[in-house]
Amino acid sequence: DGRFLLPEKSAQTLKGILFGQEDVDIIFDEKHVKFSTGEFTLTSNLVASKYPNYKNVIPKDTTGKVAIEKELLIKSVRRMSVFANQETNLLTFHFNENGMTITGTDLTLGMTGKDVLQCRYNGPEITIGVKIPYLMNILSSIESKHIEVGVSADNRPMLIKPSAENDQSEQVLAVVVPVNSNKR
Repeated sequence: DGRFLLPEKSAQTLKGILFGQEDVDIIFDEKHVKFSTGEFTLTSNLVASKYPNYKNVIPKDTTGKVAIEKELLIKSVRRMSVFANQETNLLTFHFNENGMTITGTDLTLGMTGKDVLQCRYNGPEITIGVKIPYLMNILSSIESKHIEVGVSADNRPMLIKPSAENDQSEQVLAVVVPVNSNKR
């Protein structure tokens, strides 16, 4: 049906190689894929699983939204990652009428750090656990200086996208799947 899952490493390599390329030939079967241009050929094994129904993962609507400067969020995540358990790499995001609070906790060492980001949040009080590497990967891939973070419930994914008023040309919607934040 024309769908396949490419390993992340292959996708990152391909992203770097394809920059500026206009024509790419793609040939694939059940186990392999080959990308070719006049200058290069990349062959990769495919992930051996069925393509997920991503529409079931992405919330149809969010009940709460935060508009924030991307670099401000990145700096906060970096600061709080120092306090996070190095095995779980987990931060807790708490959204309420005061804005967004990011907490890093390592119960083993008895450390906790909290960073309150003053921003407009409209929605119910929500707490979501997020893996630091996944979040940083998403934030670094968005070019826009301002982003919107959408949440709908403690156990539902967080959506991150470029701010609509900032940059209409960047079409990105990132889904951050929550992690049980009780396991720190």
